[in-house]
Amino acid sequence: AWAIYQGVIPRSDLRGRTRDAFDDVVTKLENMGGFTAAADFTAYDEGSPAHPSWPAMHSAASQTSFWMSVVLDLTPDQLCQARLVDYVVAYARTVAGVHYPDDNIDGLNLGQAVIVNLLPQHLKNEYNADIEAVSAKIIQQKYDWNTFDPSDPCPFLVTTTSPVCADLKPGGNWGVDTFACDTYDTTGNEYCQHTEIATACCFCGGGQYPTSPLSPSALPSSTTLAPSSSPTMSPMCVDLKPG
Repeated sequence: AWAIYQGVIPRSDLRGRTRDAFDDVVTKLENMGGFTAAADFTAYDEGSPAHPSWPAMHSAASQTSFWMSVVLDLTPDQLCQARLVDYVVAYARTVAGVHYPDDNIDGLNLGQAVIVNLLPQHLKNEYNADIEAVSAKIIQQKYDWNTFDPSDPCPFLVTTTSPVCADLKPGGNWGVDTFACDTYDTTGNEYCQHTEIATACCFCGGGQYPTSPLSPSALPSSTTLAPSSSPTMSPMCVDLKPG
């Protein structure tokens, strides 16, 4: 609340109903006579919470991104959104003035540690899951929240623009991840379909190759197409790096 009142969280960064909540906080604090320091409504001069707060239990319970990444095969975009939900649930406790930011990070890591210990047996008991397989997936999906950067929350997502794909040969339009290419280039005119998130760049037509591709995921990685061997599959998919 103090961060909102002081403008540390800019209203311009918010959308929709979150702006309404922002306005409510500001109005209520103003109606209370206003405050000159966080200590006016917290226990200590630095504006710390009025009760012991380490680690944050709301954060510990916010484990959507972890357990979902274990029981499901999330796409990079889905994992990104799930982690954002977990972080928002956690950081809201700081916005509320009851936890320091690092309380939330400790809580996120603590909650994950609890799931690491309990989830394999739980899935075995409830769904007869293979404990070894679950444990292996857990090791693969464990995430250290100390590395989370709110300014770049999902660095594993690859962002690309037309000039990047235009440099990849042989040419043609491209689809992303499981999406089929739905627009095609004209002869001699390289064109790349725009997207916000790319995990693979799939050449669709151009040159001597077929121009009615399936999605990249439909093309086995070992497949090599002759120019006329298939009218339905793209001849080449390129994994974009880094990220």
